[in-house]
Amino acid sequence: MTDEGKRPLDCIAACPTIRECESLTGMIRKKMKDAGIIQGDESNQVESFRSWNWTKQQLGNLENFQPGMKIFFSTKIKGIGLPGEMAEVLKIDDGKLVLSNGKTVLPKEIKHGIDVGNSTALPVGKGDIVRFTVNVKTPDYKINNGSLAIATGRPNEYILLDSQRREQTTIQLPENFKGIKYGWVMTSHVSQGMTSKNVVVAAEKMSKQAFYVACSRGKQKLALHVPDKEHFKDRLMKIKTERLSVHDLIASGEVARPILPEKPTAEQIKEQCRPDPGKLLSEYRKNRFMKAAKNIGIKTIKTIFSFLPTWKQQKIKETIKQKEIKNVANERNAELARQQQRRSPETLPKPPRQRPKPVGGIGFD
Repeated sequence: MTDEGKRPLDCIAACPTIRECESLTGMIRKKMKDAGIIQGDESNQVESFRSWNWTKQQLGNLENFQPGMKIFFSTKIKGIGLPGEMAEVLKIDDGKLVLSNGKTVLPKEIKHGIDVGNSTALPVGKGDIVRFTVNVKTPDYKINNGSLAIATGRPNEYILLDSQRREQTTIQLPENFKGIKYGWVMTSHVSQGMTSKNVVVAAEKMSKQAFYVACSRGKQKLALHVPDKEHFKDRLMKIKTERLSVHDLIASGEVARPILPEKPTAEQIKEQCRPDPGKLLSEYRKNRFMKAAKNIGIKTIKTIFSFLPTWKQQKIKETIKQKEIKNVANERNAELARQQQRRSPETLPKPPRQRPKPVGGIGFD
């Protein structure tokens, strides 16, 4: 498909996982070096960033960082780093990261434009196909995440390729640019939007969506390499890639149906938000009537009391006073009884010691 490696751009190689991509890349590069397509890679070691795939929450937490970690700038952060640059964490001082580029930063302030991982050395020789992992725009060139290029053999110099794998222009990248990987093999996800004459797909198992994307990259020929055809066919139909909603998971029994509080009915909501004017007026009249009746009752009692003789009024007052005193005494006795019940037997007061009665008129004193 590549005319014994003479036209490597005529073919796209795709795998479903990064591990398989790296394995197939090693085999392809070995054959290309034996055929003389790749030359001088031992003398040109390119430092490449490898992500640990941290979440934004992990990137913003200072406790996750340690000296020696690599910070990769995926976007431009004004005054700190440019896309594709990489810096090492030297130390953590006063709640901030001290970087090898001389900057001191807070992780939570730059978490949306960085990634964390380590770096590896890639031997890149003349004729190697590489892939960029960041977006870079300068007055001289523009690089997209996923763009391919061919190494010229000179440090940081590459020939850009378009989506049809045609050569465009030669660019010179900065010395601190680390957003680069091998581009001989890519995942089916990364290969979307690319087209070539031929395509090679190698996989142990794939989903039907990834299989369709990978196999549709070529115009003329397709080669599929699998270790076990029956296993590949079985997994092709069984691997699920659809994003199920909560309702689908509940219907399938994978998630238990949550117990939710009962929602108020439309009538209840309407009554709370827009109560019936008739009910409001009825309650208002009722409350007003009860208040008036109470006031009238108190006034009536006072009026009747004023017409009684003086001795009768005095007797009624004494009777009321005695009842109040009796009620207070009853409440005090009830409280003492409750306190007595709460006491344990050990804390109860002991009865007084009784002296024995004298026998025959003689006591025991």
